[in-house]
Amino acid sequence: MTRKILAASLIITGLIALGLVGNQDYADAQAQARRYCADVALWTSQASTPKVHRDGHPDYRNIAAEACPGKRTAQ
Repeated sequence: MTRKILAASLIITGLIALGLVGNQDYADAQAQARRYCADVALWTSQASTPKVHRDGHPDYRNIAAEACPGKRTAQ
């Protein structure tokens, strides 16, 4: 009986750990998407500045129009 309880405890602990890791991956992906959008918006806002002096980066993935609602995107 003790082995069954131990096995069940290990399975439950493993599932909880996987749940926590999955949530962290999602949070990291969200943060990365926000950063990408912020950098594209910053790059676009400095359109009158020479490219070598701009901050951020252009929309090199071509996803800002869909991934960054409400943001000004590079033309």
